[in-house]
Amino acid sequence: MSCPSTSGLERALQQALLADDDGAFAQRACDALYGADGVVAAACFLIDGHDNLTLAAHAGSFPFTALLNGTQHLELVSTRPAFPGLAAAQSGAPAQIAAADAGDDAELAQALRDSGAAQVLGLPLLGAPQRGSLCLLLAAPLDEAPNAAAALVALGLRLQALRADNARLRERLAQLALTDAVTGAANRRQAELVLVREIERSGRYGTPLSVMLFSLDGFAPFATEHGSEAGERLLKDIAQATQAKLRDADLLARWDDERFLVVAPHADAAGAATLADKLRDTVARVALPEGGRIAARLESTQLQPGESLQAVLQRVNA
Repeated sequence: MSCPSTSGLERALQQALLADDDGAFAQRACDALYGADGVVAAACFLIDGHDNLTLAAHAGSFPFTALLNGTQHLELVSTRPAFPGLAAAQSGAPAQIAAADAGDDAELAQALRDSGAAQVLGLPLLGAPQRGSLCLLLAAPLDEAPNAAAALVALGLRLQALRADNARLRERLAQLALTDAVTGAANRRQAELVLVREIERSGRYGTPLSVMLFSLDGFAPFATEHGSEAGERLLKDIAQATQAKLRDADLLARWDDERFLVVAPHADAAGAATLADKLRDTVARVALPEGGRIAARLESTQLQPGESLQAVLQRVNA
């Protein structure tokens, strides 16, 4: 087995970071590092809020659990507090020991010889959400200082955090692409996607589906008199008030400038009529700055068997 290097460990960590499941990073990192040149075993130790140490993951034949009190959950006051994986997790600094220096601990020395390890390296998980360390058993001493390997682990964790941030950003951008920026309701694109899904579901299970479209009588004069900013606030107020009256399964979408679409799965004609009355009353109750009222002029239709998205939208928009 060749001498390990930080470049080899870097490639292994990059492999561990490729997977999408961040919750499995500890085991991925151990598996990937164990596969790197010169690494005969790897382990990940994590410390919880009660200062309990956990052997979160390991790879290779080295008996980590047996040597560390025989349990996955370990107190920091261990029979081997100087073991590099434990020391690095507790101190936040790299730690190392040569197999030749473990002679005073016969059991540890024998386990290191059996695994073919010449050096044990503990690398703290700097920048991770939880304190801990990666512990590497190396066939030969690392060709760089342990601080270089520790910096590599810190970089890997920063890359992992950046990847998670990017995933959250992509999710947020995808959400924004389906959301109306003014009202916070769904936009027309999301409404059409949901309608396609609900039409398919209605056809498959024979359940009713109602679609409503309402415009806001009096909104245009209000926006002209009070300005676009006041008009946008009013649209947002109406959307929030309307959303509060809908069921969890219903969808409210801003269809265009002053019209909203409601998709109501499982609502038959009677249920749709009741909901329509509720929405008209809700819109009428939204307060205007100088009195007056906005009225919802609402059209409602039921999905007919075999009807397409275009057909149902054409009827409700007639």
